[in-house]
Amino acid sequence: PLDSRFVIIFKLPDCETTIEAKAKLAWSDPTYRCGAEFVDLDPATQRIVQDWLLQKMREDGWTLRQE
Repeated sequence: PLDSRFVIIFKLPDCETTIEAKAKLAWSDPTYRCGAEFVDLDPATQRIVQDWLLQKMREDGWTLRQE
């Protein structure tokens, strides 16, 4: 069911760090695809994920604006 909580453990591509975080089920569809939302992500892990995302976005040519 939506909002089900669980621990997710994974490695980001090209990253040596194993990420372990609490998550909740954010959405699912009839073809068994689903999305998770991180909850209670510690600051160090959040930084690793943010840095990885920014790097991949730059590699893919995204334009990032400063806020």
